[in-house]
Amino acid sequence: MVTSFDEGEESSGKIWAVHHKSSLESGVLLTGLSQPVGTCFDVNNYFLYAVDRALDGHGYIYQYEINWTDDNEFELARPAYAVVYQGHPVYSCSVDGYGNLFFTTATNKINTISFVDLWSGF
Repeated sequence: MVTSFDEGEESSGKIWAVHHKSSLESGVLLTGLSQPVGTCFDVNNYFLYAVDRALDGHGYIYQYEINWTDDNEFELARPAYAVVYQGHPVYSCSVDGYGNLFFTTATNKINTISFVDLWSGF
């Protein structure tokens, strides 16, 4: 996953799915974000988390369902998403083997959201 955005331009943010062997099979997975600064993927439960910083200084983490096939096709399962965090700007995220989400914020804290709470987003 790679993120991009135009500084100061609302809704210019994109998340790209980059194929590890062929750039020809890469493409934009998500659009319309403000300033996406990171992603993390729950490989066991097929949730993609997008870390976004809004132009107003707030941070968000969005959760998307992903279809990931044996043929390594990686696509959104549906356009719906859940906002699992809103608050201080977020800098990074990580998911453990149980599906718990960990993320750091501008307050210099490591935060966690349990998989049970994340799963209820859908």
